[in-house]
Amino acid sequence: MKLGDSQAVPPTQAWLRLVFFPSYWSLCKLQGLQLRGVIPEELQNLTFLTDLVLRSNNFSGLLPSELRLLPSLQQLDVSSNNFFGSVQLGNLPSLQQLNRSHNSYAAELPPELGNLLSLQQLVINYNYFANWLPPDLGKLARLQQLDISHNNFANWLPPELGKLSSLQQLDISSNNFIGTLPPQLGNLESLQQLNISYNNVNDSLPLELGNLASL
Repeated sequence: MKLGDSQAVPPTQAWLRLVFFPSYWSLCKLQGLQLRGVIPEELQNLTFLTDLVLRSNNFSGLLPSELRLLPSLQQLDVSSNNFFGSVQLGNLPSLQQLNRSHNSYAAELPPELGNLLSLQQLVINYNYFANWLPPDLGKLARLQQLDISHNNFANWLPPELGKLSSLQQLDISSNNFIGTLPPQLGNLESLQQLNISYNNVNDSLPLELGNLASL
């Protein structure tokens, strides 16, 4: 099921089709339809779902914990809505893309995100995430893009990020990180883009960054 901005299907009708009809759907894209309210728990019935794209709507509240019961889910995009609360999706073994940017999340980022071992893209920019960036993110060996820009993260950048051997894009700009960048970032041999602007990190960059030939 794929509905975009130009589709003439009424938003409420489209949402009811998703919740109460075939459980064998693998693709659900409902972006830009001005859908509002909370995400229904009945999503757990879509056990074959691989792609769930709800970006650019007016959803609010918490994402239902029942999303953890979608073992085939590979892409989850809920960007540009009004979601808030915690982020607990550590039981999605197939998830490759997670985009929760442009929402109202203000909690700490849970360490359980480090259990998403298939994850390739983590984009959570333009929220209010705060405090420490969990070192458990260093377990995401397949991660290629990490964008945590425009949040309220503080303290030191965890050296465990240096274990992200597949990382190509790292954007930590517009946060409150302090101290020096960990020299372990010099181990990111695949890194092509690095944005550390608008933080409180030390002006002295670690010499190990010189090892990043693709930067």
